[in-house]
Amino acid sequence: MRIRVSLQASNTKTIEKIKSLTASAEEENWGDKQYDAVLLIDPGNYRLIEEALTVDTKGKGILEVLNLKETKEGEEQMK
Repeated sequence: MRIRVSLQASNTKTIEKIKSLTASAEEENWGDKQYDAVLLIDPGNYRLIEEALTVDTKGKGILEVLNLKETKEGEEQMK
């Protein structure tokens, strides 16, 4: 699953928590006040990431689902 997260860069604990739940980071942008990233995650971690964004940022974090079915390079797709 590919997602985009956006939150204040000052929430370093939340960012580290989210990064620990990801398979890989495709894109990360650290601005002066904003952290934006496109991440590949296991679908089972979606709720944990959503909860971290909602609770830790007091509803100010943004989570977007970009693609539901995404595989990392080297993974085989089952037919």
